[in-house]
Amino acid sequence: KQRKPQAPCTSKASAGPTSKSPPPPQSLSSVTQKRSRFAVHSEQQMNKWYNLSDEDEALPMHSFAPKRPPGPHITDELYSSIQLFQLFFSNHVVLEIIANTNAHAEKLSISGKKFKWETLTLDEFNSYLSLIIYMGLVKVKELSDYWSKRLGYDFNFPPSVMSWERFLSISWPLYNDLITHVSIDERMVAAKSRIGLKQYMKARPTKLGFKLFVLADSHSGYTWNFSVYEGKRATHSDKWLSYDSVMSLLDFPLLGTGYKLYVDNFYTSPELFKDLAGLQTGACGTIRTTRKGFPKAMENDMPKKAERGTIRWLRKDGLLFVKWMDTREVVMCSSINTAYEGDTVNRRVKVDQCQWTRKTIPIPGSVLEYNKYMGGVDQADALIGYYNVLHKTRKRYKKLFQHLLDIAIVNCLLPLTQKAFREKHMKELLEAAQPETTPQQPSQMCMPAYLQEDATKGCKRCVRCHTKTPVYCTKCNVLCAQVGVCMYIYIYVFSNENGNIVL
Repeated sequence: KQRKPQAPCTSKASAGPTSKSPPPPQSLSSVTQKRSRFAVHSEQQMNKWYNLSDEDEALPMHSFAPKRPPGPHITDELYSSIQLFQLFFSNHVVLEIIANTNAHAEKLSISGKKFKWETLTLDEFNSYLSLIIYMGLVKVKELSDYWSKRLGYDFNFPPSVMSWERFLSISWPLYNDLITHVSIDERMVAAKSRIGLKQYMKARPTKLGFKLFVLADSHSGYTWNFSVYEGKRATHSDKWLSYDSVMSLLDFPLLGTGYKLYVDNFYTSPELFKDLAGLQTGACGTIRTTRKGFPKAMENDMPKKAERGTIRWLRKDGLLFVKWMDTREVVMCSSINTAYEGDTVNRRVKVDQCQWTRKTIPIPGSVLEYNKYMGGVDQADALIGYYNVLHKTRKRYKKLFQHLLDIAIVNCLLPLTQKAFREKHMKELLEAAQPETTPQQPSQMCMPAYLQEDATKGCKRCVRCHTKTPVYCTKCNVLCAQVGVCMYIYIYVFSNENGNIVL
């Protein structure tokens, strides 16, 4: 085979200085890219993630200076339940609702709607509120069942307060210790009305309804402030939605300084936490690694297959960033914690392929406090959900009115237990209102009594069993009081829907 002739090889040594061609000129963009890569590299050299063994120094804490000492200052010994209720549901609010309801009813009458309407007064509205609270305590399928005379629906209280027709007529045109830890979260109020304010949140138990941003006390679930999300930002600032939501809920002239705020990764951002620190308010929360301002350091970062309990931390611009490996990586940002404070937690880990054991692993203080104090809004939701007054309605403002009533009642919960407060407040609302003209209905239950003072002197025969008995029913006047025999057969088996005895 013949080899192809090869081109002469010219080495750098053999080539003279004049034979070397000059390099092509570099463009400005390539120089900028090199500089930017060099800048990132230098930033990585300066910002380094530290291990658990590295010591962290805490920043000086803000002095706690609230406008008033936190915690309840009033008790049920000094104030009645209705006075406590008026602190959050004032007479001004009630009179405004009454005026709007009367105006709306008049508007409906002019438009041709046929319904019987009498002017709503303050006393009658208090009676109406007591009925709503009662309906939160005693649950039935339909509202009309509270006034039903059928067997099994023996409710004396609602008919004694007002008639079913009057309740409907009012409902139709209704218009409507040192605690330093607080939390902000979303709340969903269930609603299916056709309105653009509805939001859908897949991860929430209530997925469809009105979305509220809520500021609540982390200890008791006290709702301090809230705002309704309208699908767009209420304030027109150069910031983003979560930033404006936090700043609008924290009314600093009224709230004071020194509080510790806990939020999730929807709200957490380095810029927000630095601005809160400038307002003497600490903050802690989970953070997304894609947030603007999150450190981009790669040196000594969290390994991909790190063991549970591995900690990496970094300080930047006065903020602490912590990465902690549990079942997955948890990333925190805080202005009130140090990297590690000696806390531990027990976890169930897999030693071999089929063997599990308990293991004590370290946990950052920021994660521990976040799990402890973040649930203020969830606690308030649970308290509201126990005895909420929400009922099906097509009017969106009625849903918000009923939820506002629930918030006011739960906020009055501090000096009393919730059920006791609702019962006491329901009674005092009735006492404050004028008595209704509707007479109280007698009970449909049988009331046994003796025929004579001496049981051996007077006896009669029962209509059914023909047995002599000294006891009879004061309502039926024909039955003996043998439990499970005569009373059961006549009252619970042979009675019609009107409650009349079939003999």
